[in-house]
Amino acid sequence: MLPLLLLALHLPQDPGPTHLGAWERTIHGLDRPVAVAIDGRGRLWVAEAGAGRVRAFDRAGAEVARVEGGLVEPVDLFGTPWGALVADRGTGSVLALRGSGDGEVVDTVADTPSAVVLQQSMLLVALERASELKAIGAYLGGRFMPASAVDASGAAVHEAVSDLAPLPGGDLLVLDALHHELRRYDREGRLVTATGGFGFFESLFASPGGLDVADGRVFVADTENHRVQVFDLARLVHRDGPALPVPPLYTFGVHALRPREGKGSLHKGKGSLHYPADVAVADDRSWGAVAEPWDDRVQVFGRAEGPRPPKDPMRVGVGQASPHFGRRVAIDGTLMTIVVPETHQVEVFDLRQLSPDRRNDPLKLSNFGGLGERLGMFRRPEGMDLRLADRSLYVCDAGSRQLVHVVLDVDPEGELEQDFEMARFVRRLQLNDRPLAVCRAGGEVFVLLQTSGVLVLDEQTLETRGALAADLDRPTDLAVSTDGRQLYVACADGVRVVSREGSAVSVLGASVLDEPYGVALTPGGDVVVTDSGAHQVVVLSPTGEVRARWGERGIQRGRLYRPAGVALSGAGELYVVDHANHRGVITDLAGGFVHAFGSRSYTRPANRPETYKAEDYEE
Repeated sequence: MLPLLLLALHLPQDPGPTHLGAWERTIHGLDRPVAVAIDGRGRLWVAEAGAGRVRAFDRAGAEVARVEGGLVEPVDLFGTPWGALVADRGTGSVLALRGSGDGEVVDTVADTPSAVVLQQSMLLVALERASELKAIGAYLGGRFMPASAVDASGAAVHEAVSDLAPLPGGDLLVLDALHHELRRYDREGRLVTATGGFGFFESLFASPGGLDVADGRVFVADTENHRVQVFDLARLVHRDGPALPVPPLYTFGVHALRPREGKGSLHKGKGSLHYPADVAVADDRSWGAVAEPWDDRVQVFGRAEGPRPPKDPMRVGVGQASPHFGRRVAIDGTLMTIVVPETHQVEVFDLRQLSPDRRNDPLKLSNFGGLGERLGMFRRPEGMDLRLADRSLYVCDAGSRQLVHVVLDVDPEGELEQDFEMARFVRRLQLNDRPLAVCRAGGEVFVLLQTSGVLVLDEQTLETRGALAADLDRPTDLAVSTDGRQLYVACADGVRVVSREGSAVSVLGASVLDEPYGVALTPGGDVVVTDSGAHQVVVLSPTGEVRARWGERGIQRGRLYRPAGVALSGAGELYVVDHANHRGVITDLAGGFVHAFGSRSYTRPANRPETYKAEDYEE
């Protein structure tokens, strides 16, 4: 009996089920990593949109390859047996990457690619501008063939593709961040099934950004829910009747509650994720990686015992992630509006101070909107224009491609009073392109469109009067002079100054700005620009000289982290959306700190610098 027992002790034991999601390490020092992919050689490719490059790392986090030539703004990666394919939004190109050096240009699609895959040797690219999926060629016999030489049938039209994943047999998974859905199409482009919908509970999504498939499992980076959801591919099959959410096998990652949380130690929040944009998994599911552009890092995960990650007792009571300020702000006098992407709403604040002795946060008066298509709801609210003279607000809804006109029942001189029914929706205009920003001047409405320049409308009728500046390079924001004669557009190459007649006047800040985002004008004619890439605010003269510049990456007083929208109050103070710090920062026009408002854990280091401890915010 004893020999049999000893033999049993030496037999291989069944370890039981395991899951992918145990933190191994973090790769720091990246510059806005938006996409990841693992190739057939086990290399982890990382697309750094902020630096215009792609780097490859081994599983231990050591850099093994680097590609910078030919890239401007890489947005998606697809791992291949020999390397990776990268879609570059800045050049409209797809490049093949094998090692260090320049990438091999596969094709220039003359559009804005958002995702790329190889599906049974067919090269498929999702095009943001045309809202379509295009077959641009094939990889056959060790070289790429143009689309005219291959069968391009089955290319389907999709409105907002954030990622793609090919399946055996020719089917294709499509991730739609705008409609918060995961869809499966067959090789003829017919919809097989769809799952998801907007929400916090498992099986629902909130702006999912990345997708990968490995060994019968589907991994989705559920961006605004701060997690990765893992599905059984066998359950994503055709079903009669309405599409119902498919429950995931498990999820991993929890919302990072403290700034820069996620290093892996218990006091830093083991397994914490912060707006994960993409996920990549090795073919055998032995390891994977998650890209987090907000925190300039990629986290590497391995396998662990159990069918799903255990619940962290410190996080069991943590519910839905708190919504944060978006990138857009509008101010007129003492009234301010800010978009909140997670709730698809606009919030209204009063900027008046209750006491001359103590600075108070902006006082929230109302919020309105919510996810939907009908009047009074938004898909993705973006830029706004606020005018107190007629209590009106224009909101760009990039998700539904609409310009929405709202009247606010508010008295900026009266008693402070909350009113969550103050918004009255007046009208909306359907557009052919996604509106990003809007300004009014001289009886006209100027709407910055994502890919087709500036649309000029009559303010009374909203009838089109013309279009300007169709050749803008990745525009983000718009300001207009008080007489409406000059427009200032923040673009990838600086601030474009365009006359009302459409002629180019100048480009400001081309040599001093890294990644311009928000733009505003001072009463004296200076141009205030947020430089998201350099974590700074820059004030330029009308001719482009730098009058002031302040900020560096960080959370302390005087520091910023990917600043976005900017506006001036009636008191002459500058309000900056310090986007990746989840706060607003108020300064004077020379950069002198006044106050920070928003999430308390993010505002405390600025408002109370004596409480700052580096170890609490650095990994």
